[in-house]
Amino acid sequence: MISYIFFCLLLIGGAFCAYRMSTSDLKHRLIPDIYLFPFLFAGLLLTSFFPWPVTIADSVIGGSMGYCLGLIIGYIFEHYQKNKKIPPIGMGDIKLLGAGGIWLLRWLCLASFL
Repeated sequence: MISYIFFCLLLIGGAFCAYRMSTSDLKHRLIPDIYLFPFLFAGLLLTSFFPWPVTIADSVIGGSMGYCLGLIIGYIFEHYQKNKKIPPIGMGDIKLLGAGGIWLLRWLCLASFL
């Protein structure tokens, strides 16, 4: 019973952080670390305490792939950008791709089992 409450609290916390990051990104084009790091930490806690079907190693691999994808996209945008004054992708976006890799890997594996 306690584990279900903990699981729901982590999901609610992750959803709240995702909402606050998206509103801040739309308004100010900034993703604050005060919501980004709890979002990342909640994803790692979910895979640590509720490992089915994804283990913590799979989540770290998913996060690393998200970071690598962000770096590749950032390099491509910066290399081919015509207006050099406004950067197309920032480090907050790359960190968000890493955190998203942890969350998406879990839900994609769950969807494949259903």
